[in-house]
This record gives sequence, structure tokens and C-alpha cells, in this order.
Amino acid sequence: MILPPTPLSSVCILTVLLLMAYLIYRKVDVPWVLLAATGCILLLFYVSPVAFMKELVDPAGTFLGRTVKVVVLIYLINLLGNLLKKSGQEEILLSGLESSFGDRRAVAAITPMAMGLLPMPGGALLSASMVEMTLGDRCEGGFKAAVNMWFRHVWELVDPLYPAVILSVEITGIRFGELVLANSVTFWAMLLFGALLLLRRIERVQVEARGSRSGGLVQVARVLLPVGVAFAVTFLDTIAGDGWLQYVSGPVPGVAAGVIAGVLVWRCSRQHVKRAALAALDPRMIFVVVFALMLATALNLSGAVEGMRADLDAYDLPAALMIVVLPVVTGFLTGIGVGFASMTLPIVAALSPEVPGGLAVALPLAYGMGFLGVLFSPVHLCLLLSAEKFETDLPRTYRWMVPSGLAVVAMLVLRSLGVMWLPGLLE
Repeated sequence: MILPPTPLSSVCILTVLLLMAYLIYRKVDVPWVLLAATGCILLLFYVSPVAFMKELVDPAGTFLGRTVKVVVLIYLINLLGNLLKKSGQEEILLSGLESSFGDRRAVAAITPMAMGLLPMPGGALLSASMVEMTLGDRCEGGFKAAVNMWFRHVWELVDPLYPAVILSVEITGIRFGELVLANSVTFWAMLLFGALLLLRRIERVQVEARGSRSGGLVQVARVLLPVGVAFAVTFLDTIAGDGWLQYVSGPVPGVAAGVIAGVLVWRCSRQHVKRAALAALDPRMIFVVVFALMLATALNLSGAVEGMRADLDAYDLPAALMIVVLPVVTGFLTGIGVGFASMTLPIVAALSPEVPGGLAVALPLAYGMGFLGVLFSPVHLCLLLSAEKFETDLPRTYRWMVPSGLAVVAMLVLRSLGVMWLPGLLE
């Protein structure tokens, strides 16, 4: 009896994922997991190390340009976040939100959302303090941790300041505006199910306002104005075309404009700027970005993705299954957005022609599932910090998050079916 040929590309990629799972289980830090995965891809697919190094240092290649752009961008984002922190804007923001909205339920959601606009390492601890100030002893620790996690992270779907969004745009080649539109249904579903399944459990109590409603709105607008500037200039690239506007729009000019606006609007002193500039240097995140883009380059150079597509055709395996399973598993294992984005989106982009609806179906489905994997990951730093802050554990936090998470999964499936079978309805 002649045995059928083995789907080698798929087996090799799954082997790499299993190795990554083992390394993460052994508490190896994510940058080194990414580097090990890159080495395995080169080894398993017989990629010449010399050819790989030439690709990395080629000025005309994609790796150098992508890496410099993303590293500069992440530094500027960290700088903006640290300027906000060093200039004491968090307390002003909380005071303005309490004066503006009053209702404890609204403040409990909007506070972590406002703080989540700027991604900061361990930033969940800051928003957790504000949630604690809002809810106090009226709710159990697991519930408060769930509220903090859920509403803080909704922006990771559509915020161009998040590394996962930046990396997704670089890998898929689409514009920021297109990615935001693709993920917008998931974003609104997060807010809807969070309100229905989490916020409604909070007793409706008016918080003590620290000033007038109009004054509070002015405070909030003043604190968030630099972030709004960064958003506006970034999204100009959607309409920039080939004219001069393309050189002054997009993520790097956008965040740079936000930093300048932050220094001016928040009246940052020279000392504030100096401290923020030093604190913005994050070597670990730089390693994550560099090694993530190295992995994406290795996948592209090895032909692994094309081999997996051939395996799917040969064995009649559903591409949709890979598009769903790989991101959620990778996100759950790594606990960071750039993890699932760098490891799975090159595969998703290559498999998308195999799915009815193409990238319009594959991208929001894969990104949404990967995002949920990260959100629920037991190695997600924000989740661990939230549980520690509220003196609770992960099972008690999951208890409140799971119903909303399942509702979002159902929405993702329904949206995908809608786009596949009712073209144009949900695009």
C-alpha cells in the first residue's frame, strides 16, 4: 500500500507553533520565542542563512524600511503616553469624566477606554486604579478586573497607535482606514456586549462631580486633543493619494504631530519632556518588533505560506478553519497583539483568496479571533496586573468576561457568513 504524501508545509508550520507553545509554557520571553520560531522556519524549509541575511540588510527590501518605520513609531507612541503621564493628565482626565458623565456605569467604562487610547506597557494598572476609584467596594474584584480589561482593550481593534494595528497594516499592505473599517463591526460589538453583559450589573449611582458638566467636557477635550491630532493626521493617508499629502500623513507624521500637540497643550516643561523621552525607550518592545518582522520575512522567503496553500488544495482542507484557529491559538499563547499579527497574518493574507469574500472576510475574522485570544491569554500582562490590582484571580475574572467574549465570537461568525453570502451588505 502506498501512503499518501504528507502535507509537509502545514506540518512544519504546526511544528513551529507547538515549539512556541512549549517555550511560552516554559516562561521563555516572547522576543526569544519569535527568534527561535524564525530559526526553525529557516531550518525546516531549507532557507539559506546567507540569503536570509541578504534580505534583512537589503536597502531595497521590505525588512529594513518596515523595521525602522515601526520602531520609530512605537517610540513616538511611548513618548506621547509618557508625556501624558509625567504631566499629570490622568487625574485631570478622571475629574473631567466624572463631571461630564456622572453615572457610575458610564464612568467605569469610559475611564479605561480613555486611558486605553494610548498603549502603554502595564497601562492597565493605571486604568485599574481609576476603575477602583469609581466602583470602590460595590463590586467584587473579578468583576472590576473584567471591566478594566474589556473596555481598555477595545481600541486595539481600530486605534492606529497600537503596535498590532501598525504591524497588520505593514504585513497586509492595506491602509489604516481600510483596517479600521474591517474591524469596526467587532469594535462596536465589544462596546454593545460589554454594556449589556457587564455594565448593566453596576448599580446606577451618580458619582460626585468635581465641577460643572461643561467644565468637565472641556477638561476631557483638552487632555485628549493631542491624541485626536495623532488620529486625524494618521487617517489622512486614506485620502492622501499620490499628491504631497502622502508625505505629511500616515502613522509617523500623525504621532509626531500628536507629540508636538501634547507638549503645547499639556504645557510640558523641559524636565517633563526629558523624563518622558528617556522612559519611552523600551528595548523589549523593540526586540519584539524586530524579531516579529524577521519571522514575517522568513515566512515569506521560505515559501511556507504557498506550501500551506498547496496542502489545503491537495487535501481539501477548509482555509477558513486555519484563518480562525491559528490567530486565536497564537494570540492565547503569546498574550500580545504583535504576536498573533506577525505569526499568522502573513498566512491569513495568503489564504484569503481561498475564502468566499477574500480579505474582506478573512482579515476581520482572523484579527478578531486573534484579539480575543490575546484578551483572554493567561500570559497577557494587563490581565495579570488587573487581577493583582483587584486582589482576585484569573478564573473569577474570566467568569465575567467569557459571556461577552462568546457573544463577540458569534458576531464574528455571523458577519463573515453575511459578507460571504450577502456581498456588500456588511462590508
